[in-house]
This record gives sequence, C-alpha cells and structure tokens, in this order.
Amino acid sequence: MINSSSFTTAHSLATEVVTEAASAEIEATALVLALGLVVYGLLAARRNPYSPVVAALGYFLALLTLAVAVRTDGWSTSADGSITGWVVDHRSALLDRVAMAVTTAGGPPETAAYGLVIAAVLIRRTKRYVPALILLATVAVSAVTCTLLKLVIGRERPPLSTQLILETDHSFPSGHVTGTATLLMMTALVLGHRSRRLRSVLMTAALAVTALVAASRLYLGVHWFTDVCAGLLLACFMVALGSVALRVGSGRTLPSHSHLDEEAAV
Repeated sequence: MINSSSFTTAHSLATEVVTEAASAEIEATALVLALGLVVYGLLAARRNPYSPVVAALGYFLALLTLAVAVRTDGWSTSADGSITGWVVDHRSALLDRVAMAVTTAGGPPETAAYGLVIAAVLIRRTKRYVPALILLATVAVSAVTCTLLKLVIGRERPPLSTQLILETDHSFPSGHVTGTATLLMMTALVLGHRSRRLRSVLMTAALAVTALVAASRLYLGVHWFTDVCAGLLLACFMVALGSVALRVGSGRTLPSHSHLDEEAAV
C-alpha cells in the first residue's frame, strides 16, 4: 500500500515541476514575441517612419516579462545567483578600483549633469531647443519610470556579503544602466542625425559604455543580472519613443528615411 504522505509529497513535487515548466514556457514565449516585435520594428523602418513604436512595444513586453519573473521567482531569474557568485569569485584589487570608477561616473547625479551639459552644447551649436529638450525629457522620464518600477517590484539587493559598496534601496531595474543607456543613445541619435555612419559609431560607443556600467554594477555585487538587463530594456523603450518625438518635434533635422529608426529599433 502506498503511504499517503509519500503520495502527497510526490503529488506536490509533480505539481511544482509542471508549474515551473509552464511558467518557463510562458516567459520564453513572451520573450520570443518581444524579440519579434523589435525585429519587425527594425525591418519596417524604411516603410514606416514610426516603426520604433512597434519596437518599443517589444522592449516593454520583455521588460514586463522580467518584472513578472522577478516577482514570482520565475525561470528568467534562475541564473542570477550563479552569475553573481562567478563575479564575486573573480574579483581583484585592480578590478575593484576600475569598477568603482566606472560606477561612480555612471551614477544618476552624474548622468543628470552630463545631460544638462550635452543639452547646453547642443543648443549653443545648433541654435535649436527642441532636440535638446527632447533628450532631457527622455532621460528624465526614464529616471522617473525606473524609480517607480523599483518601488512597485520591490526587489532586494544581493546579500550584503557580496557588496563592495553598500546599497540598500530596491534593485530592479538598475538606475545606473537605465540612465547611462538612455542619455548616450539619445545623444547618438541627435548628434548622428545627418550621418548614418556617425550614428552607428556613436550608438556602438553608447552600448559599449553601457555594458561597462552594467558590468561594474554586477562586479560590485549591488545588482542581479536581470536588474541590468531590465535597465537596458527600459532605456531602449524610452529611446525608441524618444526617436519618434525627435522626428515629430524636429521635422527636417532628422533624416526622412529613417536610418534613425533603424538605430532606435536595435
């Protein structure tokens, strides 16, 4: 005769496995759909000048998927602990100093200051206020949205034992990554509006700097991997919408065909 407690345990285990599998399938499906929207937004750029809106929906869906996964301890967060552990195991005195310098340079107050300086330079050189104001507005809305998400999701930081600098506020998404990526990508779009090559170079540089900031946050043990991914997704969402605002607000200061949209959808 099968022991009732053993049957209950087996049933609970089976239910948990099936639930986790279903959750993973839903998350994977949502992420694939999000990728499809982003790719469509990219491919439709030449035919539809507002295709970044489609890409923005893709970024938003991916961000929402990660947010739900964080709240429910879903499949998308399964690698967070392992990545943090690996980073902690590969620290060195030199990397400590580099990470501290990078994370300080990419902090929210510093990002706000950079934004004001960039906007002032743009206005002085171009005598146009709209692109600079849209850049500042995009960065500001991005920062506010990031703060609200932190409060709503309420994710705890990695354990204090892994942190090289003390941070105790909520973790998801990374404000450093969100601010840096939004500012630099919007700057790339504004400065590169007349040259596809220049825009590509600036966008690549923006993503490279963002990657360094994200790596510094992981290295210092103050964010999980999904936190920095979410920060980048939020930034891409805001920049995609910002590119549309630039087109509407700046008129012919942006290319009519939309290499700009292609960059914003990437």
